[in-house]
Order: sequence, then structure tokens, then C-alpha cells
Amino acid sequence: MAAESYYHLNAYPASSQQPPPGMYSGDNYNPAPSKPQLQTSTHSTYNALPPRPLSPPVKPNTQLLSKPHTTNSHTTPNERLKQRKYLKLKRYLRVGKVLVQAISTLLSAIMFGAMAFMSIKYYDTRNETRGGRTAWPKNPKLWPTFLLLIGAGITLIVSIITLISYCWFLKKAKRSWKLTVSKYAIHLGAWAIITILYRYEKDVHGSDNDLWGWTCSEEVAALQAEFNDVVGFSSLCNLQSSSWGTSLAEFLVKSAFAVGHFIIYRKTRDEEKQYFADHLGDATTDFVESFS
Repeated sequence: MAAESYYHLNAYPASSQQPPPGMYSGDNYNPAPSKPQLQTSTHSTYNALPPRPLSPPVKPNTQLLSKPHTTNSHTTPNERLKQRKYLKLKRYLRVGKVLVQAISTLLSAIMFGAMAFMSIKYYDTRNETRGGRTAWPKNPKLWPTFLLLIGAGITLIVSIITLISYCWFLKKAKRSWKLTVSKYAIHLGAWAIITILYRYEKDVHGSDNDLWGWTCSEEVAALQAEFNDVVGFSSLCNLQSSSWGTSLAEFLVKSAFAVGHFIIYRKTRDEEKQYFADHLGDATTDFVESFS
């Protein structure tokens, strides 16, 4: 009996559940199984960083993979010939722009100088009298002279600025074709009005009271002898006639270049799209076609 009691006492270690007092016999005692104990840490985990999420997979760009850029490494001889022709026409167009702007600057300077000289000559001699009268009509019409003077001055300034921009920024001188057409329309329309009005007002209704018509009239032939030391009507007549011819030349030169520019644009439009496609890819072609 003592051995059996000793056996039951040693069957329960100190860390396990002990039998109740007075019960040393293990015949009727069946202790509950011990539950696993959770291990707790003495350190707080509130400041611990959360686990770092994994980065999502990057989706490949299917558009770039589906439309690879083309290069000019596989162009045919016919395509290379078209590209050389396109570049040659574009070079001619750039040179033509510079040449036309230089001509326009020269013509505008001639007209502006002639009209400025005519205006100064009139204001310097309008109070000179011989035989009780002046060398000019009583109520002269001056606005045709000022119209040509202002038109030539504005064109001269614009031509100089444009010419400088072509010389210094020749590669960046390309602009939208809509802006180019608007520029030609404004310039040609303005000079058509100036040229027609200046010529029409010379002897409208048989009156020669404008400066150009007066200096070229038969009436001043009798006055020339009296005003030889003041004004030369014949030279002033030729000066203003030359100015009108210069304004007509300005209009014709701009008109001819506008027509040539349009023809070259029509010829190089398709080659330009192909050139961009061969060098920069199909996306550039779509961009160019959106503005055509």
C-alpha cells in the first residue's frame, strides 16, 4: 500500500495538477488533461511595423509591343529616291522663303523711302508762293500717299523681322500650313487694296488734287518755270510712278511665291508623312495626318 501511494504521489510533478487533499489513491481519480499554455512576451508589440506588402506585378504595355517603330534600314531604292526628292524640295522651299523675304524687304524699303521723300518735300514747299499761288493744289488729297507710306513701313518692319528669324532660326522656321495661308492672305489682300487705291485716286473724276496726279498733270507744266528753284514736278512724278510699280511688283512676287509654295506643299505632303514614318515611327504619321 505504501509503495502504491508513493507511485501516485510521484506521478504528478509540481508543475502539473495536484490531487485534492485526502485522496492518495489513484483508483478513483482522473485528472483533466493540462491545456497548452500560450507564451507571452514581456515586451510590447504595439510599435512593431506591419509586414511589407509585395509589389504588384507590372503589366506590360501592349500598345508599344503591338506597334513597333519602323526604321529606314529596310527601305527600297524607290523610297530612298522619294526621300531625297522630298528633302531637295524642302531645301528649295527654305531658300525660296529667304529669297522672297529679301526681295520684299528691298521693295518695301524703296517704297518707304520714296513716299517719305515725297511727304517731306510737300511739307517743306507747301508755303512757297510764286505769282500769288503755291506749287501745290489748294485742297490736296494726301491720304493715298500716306496709305502707301504706312503700308510700305509695316511691310518693311515685318520683312526684316522675318528675314532675321529665317537666318538665325532656319531649322525652326517651319510653321503650320494654316498659319502660312493666313499670312499670305493678309499680305496679298492688303497690298492689293493699297495698289488699287493708290492708282485709282491719281486722277479720279478728272481731278488731280492728289500729289501723284498733281505732279504728273499738264497744269504744273506751266508752273514749272516759276518753281524751278523750289520743286521739280517731273522728277516727283517719276518717283511716285516708280513707287506704284514697286507696289505692284511686291504683290506679284508674293503671289507667285504663294502659288509655288502651295504646289511644293502638295508634292511633299505624302513624302513628308512617309519620311516621318520611316524615321520616327507610325505614331508620328498618325499625328501628321491629324493636321492634314
